[in-house]
Amino acid sequence: MKQLTRIRLINWHLFENSTIACRGTTYFIGVNGVGKSTILDAIQFALVGGQRDVQFNRAAMDASKRTLAGYIRGELGTEGQRFLRDDTTGVVALEFCNPDGSFFVHGAVIDAYQDNRSPDIAYFIVNNAELNDAWFLKGEGQLYDSRAFRRHMEHFALPDGRVQTFTRLADYRFHLLNRLGQLKETFTQKIVKGLAFTPLTDIRDFVHNYLLDENLVDVKTLRDQLETMRHFETLAADIRNRIDDLNAIEAHDEERTNQRRLRLINGYIRRRAQGDDYLARIKRHRLELDEQQVALSRHVLERDDRADDLKAARQALEDAVVAYRSDTTAQRAERLREEIAQTEVDVDTVQGRASAFESLLAEERRDLARLRDLLTEDGDAIPASLADGLDEVSGELLDRLQRDLNVLGNDYGRRHALVTEQSHRLREEATRLHREIDQLRTGNRDVSYESAAPQAAQLRRQLRAQVPNLASHRLMVRLKPRRALLGCTTCLALGLECLAGLGQARLRSLAAGLELGALG
Repeated sequence: MKQLTRIRLINWHLFENSTIACRGTTYFIGVNGVGKSTILDAIQFALVGGQRDVQFNRAAMDASKRTLAGYIRGELGTEGQRFLRDDTTGVVALEFCNPDGSFFVHGAVIDAYQDNRSPDIAYFIVNNAELNDAWFLKGEGQLYDSRAFRRHMEHFALPDGRVQTFTRLADYRFHLLNRLGQLKETFTQKIVKGLAFTPLTDIRDFVHNYLLDENLVDVKTLRDQLETMRHFETLAADIRNRIDDLNAIEAHDEERTNQRRLRLINGYIRRRAQGDDYLARIKRHRLELDEQQVALSRHVLERDDRADDLKAARQALEDAVVAYRSDTTAQRAERLREEIAQTEVDVDTVQGRASAFESLLAEERRDLARLRDLLTEDGDAIPASLADGLDEVSGELLDRLQRDLNVLGNDYGRRHALVTEQSHRLREEATRLHREIDQLRTGNRDVSYESAAPQAAQLRRQLRAQVPNLASHRLMVRLKPRRALLGCTTCLALGLECLAGLGQARLRSLAAGLELGALG
């Protein structure tokens, strides 16, 4: 059973800061006006909550006009001072002890105002914790108001406890009745009635007013209940029929269970026979496996013998190789074979080079023959090295041939320079004559260069035909010195031939033609 252990009152009528300890059965004894009813009203408010359901000062024989705001502000009713306090906050808290020795505290923090506004109430329940003034006081004589109290308790550290705060009275009553031991909702009404200290003059009225709940008899409800009872009788008959059907089903189920048991037994016997057959097969296969393992062991022994023989043969081969390599004659024969192979490679290389040299020598002989022909056509003397040819190649012959080619190259170089200079002078002369002819022309006569100086034009065309041929023969320089000299000799011979064909007579006729063209 849960027992009330302490009552905490702060700013509750005349109790500004009081804690009342309760042990077992507690009696409040005193003359009128000392506060007995005030304490009982505080307990009533903490257990019932709200303002409409609580009836303050029911111990008085006449109607009471006390209110919750009046209790918090300390209403006196005197003319000089009606209230002890203006806007203020009050606390009512009850501490209970559980049978297991743990505690829980519940109550309310109330804010009352002097402008007659409805009080603000914050209900709370603290489980597994004893009453603690730090919940309500933030300093010496300073209380948390209802809002600050809720915020403060949300962050207050309780080792094993749990805090619940409520703003709705219904939530507070629901959790409080559950915490007090799953009490019914009529508990609050009985608390209010139990605090009225009226004399017991009529037992019937006492039972009717204080022990029984006020419920009116409803004929319609009784009729509905009668119909419900008849319906239940019909349901009971139907249920009995269903029970009979279930008994029949149970009999069929028992027969089905027996049949299933027989099938299981038959299946077990069949599987047992199959198991014996499998065991016989396994035994036979194990015997075969043992025979195969014996054969495998025999083959393994034979393999080991073959491996030993192979190892001995390899060792003998290695010994033979070592003996062979240590033999001097065998080593010398091996070196000779290597030298013969290298010599064969060198012979192939030399033969390839000889073939290339023969091809190159044949090409050089053709170039020398062409050079001799060109020198013969020009009427120049042929050096002895060119006359001998390359029938017998020697170092001395190649040196003389190189010197003679250098001399020919220098001679033809000088001739080429002279021809180039003469060609340049003739071009300049032709340009100058052309310019003078253009100056001698009249502006009204349409006389062409061909009609004014036909001979000069013809000479000019011949020069243009001959000079480009000479200029088109360029020196073809090759990588080998002898081939380069032969190319230079050929180009010089062609250039000199062109200039010789032109002759001094043509140059004189060219000059005469240019003069005639100028006179015309």
